[in-house]
Amino acid sequence: MKVKDVYQDEQGNWHIDYGVDHLMGLAIRNDLGQTLIQFIISIPMSFLFFIFLLSVFDALIELIPQVDTSIQQIVPQENGSPQMIIVNE
Repeated sequence: MKVKDVYQDEQGNWHIDYGVDHLMGLAIRNDLGQTLIQFIISIPMSFLFFIFLLSVFDALIELIPQVDTSIQQIVPQENGSPQMIIVNE
């Protein structure tokens, strides 16, 4: 680490001044490290959340009752009573 100044105060304690530029560099490096860690954690968590949503929606779709998609037609008979005919496509 670069040291800008070393000085002694009135009580005889020694202090090291690293300078504002060095401290700003440490702060920026710290912020970039935190951002990188957040990305490393958030990408797998997003993937797991997406898989969870897929499983939930898949379960919800399976709960929907199956509907008969055949076409139903009512055809009159010779005796006059209607009869339902199911035509599958």
